[in-house]
Amino acid sequence: MMSMLRRSCILITIFICLLSRAEAEPDPNFFIFLCFGQSNMAGGAKPGDAFDCDTSSSKAQRVKVLAFTDCNEVSTACTNLKIERMHDQWYTAFPPYHNCSEGIGPSDYFGKTLLDSIRADIKIGFIPCALSGLSIKVFQKGSKETIPEYTRPVGVSSDAYGWMVNRCRIAQQSGVIKGILFHQGEADAGQSWWVDAAKGVFDSLKKDLGLGDIPIILGELLQAPGACCAGHNTRVHELASKLPNCKVASSSGLAMRPNDQWKAHFDNDGMKELGRRFARAFLSLADENYVPRTGGVKVDRKRVVSVKDLASLEKTAVIYSLDGRMVCRTGIDDGVSGKVKTGQIYIVKQKISGSRASVVLVR
Repeated sequence: MMSMLRRSCILITIFICLLSRAEAEPDPNFFIFLCFGQSNMAGGAKPGDAFDCDTSSSKAQRVKVLAFTDCNEVSTACTNLKIERMHDQWYTAFPPYHNCSEGIGPSDYFGKTLLDSIRADIKIGFIPCALSGLSIKVFQKGSKETIPEYTRPVGVSSDAYGWMVNRCRIAQQSGVIKGILFHQGEADAGQSWWVDAAKGVFDSLKKDLGLGDIPIILGELLQAPGACCAGHNTRVHELASKLPNCKVASSSGLAMRPNDQWKAHFDNDGMKELGRRFARAFLSLADENYVPRTGGVKVDRKRVVSVKDLASLEKTAVIYSLDGRMVCRTGIDDGVSGKVKTGQIYIVKQKISGSRASVVLVR
C-alpha cells in the first residue's frame, strides 16, 4: 500500500514538474523588441494632437509592454486611460512605454505598423529601456554611472546595462527577442568615440543574451531647422555600417516639438512617422524567420504593375497600406488604387475561406 502511495506521489510530482516546464516555455509567436536610447525613444513627443488610444480591440490586445517602472496615474498621451503597472510585468501597450510622465515614442507606431504586416497569430512585445538625457556611456557593460532620479526606473540607481539585460531575460521567458530599436546620440553629439562605444553595447547584448545577428534599427536624430544635433547622423550611419543586419530609419522632413527648449525632440506627427519608418526598415530587413509572410508576388521589378495583375494570385486579394487603410480589393473594384510599384507588395496572411489572400502594400 505504501509502495503504491509512494509511486503515486512520484508520478504526481513528475506530472506537476512537466506541466510547470510546459507553462514556462516561451511562445515562439510572441515577437519582442528591445527599445533603448534616450528621450526620443523614451517618449519625447508630448501631447498635442489626437492619438489612437484604443486598448479594447483584439488588434490592440496583441501589443504588450514590459512595464518600465511602477505607475499609478493617468497617461499624459492617452488621457482616457490610467496607467496601472508594476515593473517587469506584461501589460497591453499604450503610451507612455517608459516613465509614467513620458509621451509618445517610436515604439508606439512601430507596433501599430507591424501589426499590418504579420500573421494574426503573432503578438508583439516591447522591452522599454531608454534613459532620457544620458550618454551612451551609461549603457556600457560594467558602467556604474548613476542614473538620475528623473529618468530612473524603480529600484535602479546604476548599472543600466545589467538592468537592461535582466529585463531582456525576463522577456525571453515569455517570447523571443526579434529585433532592437535604438535612438540615442543627442547627449554625445559629434563625439568620434560614440560609434565604437555604441557598437560595444550591441556586441555585449547579442553575446550575453544569445541573440545572434538579429535586425537592428537605428533612428536618425532630428533634422528640422534649428535642431541641435543633426550633424550626429553621420555617426549613426557609421555605426550602422559596422553592425550586421542593421538599417537606419530616416528622420528627414520630420518636425520639431513646438517650443522645445532642447531643440532635439520630434513633434507628435513626426514621432508617429518615425515609428512607421522604424517598422518599414525592419520589414525590409527581416526575412521569413522574423516576419512570417505567406506567399509572394513574383513580378519583374523593373516594371510597374497594375493591381489588376494581382487578381491571379487568388480570387480576391485585399491590398492595405502600412497604416492599415484598405487601398482596394482586386476582382471587386479593380484599379481604384491606380498603379503600384513592383517590389512593394507582401502577402501577409491567407484565408482559406473564399480563397482570399490579404496583401499589404509598403509605401
